[in-house]
Amino acid sequence: MKIRNILLLIGLSVFLISCTAEEPVSILTDTEPNSTTQIIEEDIELDEMDVLTFFAPGYDTFEDMVDASALIIRGRVLDERVEWVNVHTTLEEAIEARMEEYEAGLISREERDNQIAHHREHEEYFAPRYDDVIFYRVEILEIFQGDYEVGDIIEIFDFIRWDENGNPSLEHSNRHEVYAEFIFFLRDGGGLGYFAFHPHQSVYEVPADLDSEEDIDVVLDYIEEFQQNYIEFEGTVIDLSGIIPRPFEINLEMLREIAEDNDLLD
Repeated sequence: MKIRNILLLIGLSVFLISCTAEEPVSILTDTEPNSTTQIIEEDIELDEMDVLTFFAPGYDTFEDMVDASALIIRGRVLDERVEWVNVHTTLEEAIEARMEEYEAGLISREERDNQIAHHREHEEYFAPRYDDVIFYRVEILEIFQGDYEVGDIIEIFDFIRWDENGNPSLEHSNRHEVYAEFIFFLRDGGGLGYFAFHPHQSVYEVPADLDSEEDIDVVLDYIEEFQQNYIEFEGTVIDLSGIIPRPFEINLEMLREIAEDNDLLD
């Protein structure tokens, strides 16, 4: 099975995974060409273990997800749109990101200078790359971590996935119901907005009848469709069930404890 065929079913979420560092930097603004793109171009044969080596399975613990999240909110999805946009940054933006990391104390002066020099030596990495991207405007109803306020509107995004014929397909994509409420654990996607890394763990439904004061201990449901347990193509099945971690059991009480730790409770 060739990797291009596998990726039609995984979709561009692999691009997100392969481009994301553990540090709070943009997934789309400061990386070299990801391994997925390189493998597609080389058109080589892969087996099951090859696929799993670049399919990041998820967060190991709930605490890991909290620490990695730039923004944790209860939000209402206002609308959905699809745009064909450049998902790569410019060299100048990548350099600015390294400077901001240095000023925030996230990297040393030596690391900053080395990374900037590397960026300059490989300007081809920052050439424009266009993809179909799904954007959502989300109203913040409650904030548990981050620098926004209740009532603010943010944008989150995800890539459109492909069907078995290699065509962009909303039907095959991870989508959020308009007007529904969710708990989002979000990472910063630079100029595109925010994104839910490992959405099977980082997006939870908030029932319409949930009383946010009386039902704070009710375990929230994860989005079952986002839990990808296998990849199937032309009769070949790759089992991921033992690789991808399960979603976490969370409730509003846990989230408000996070808000309290971040001095965000009234």
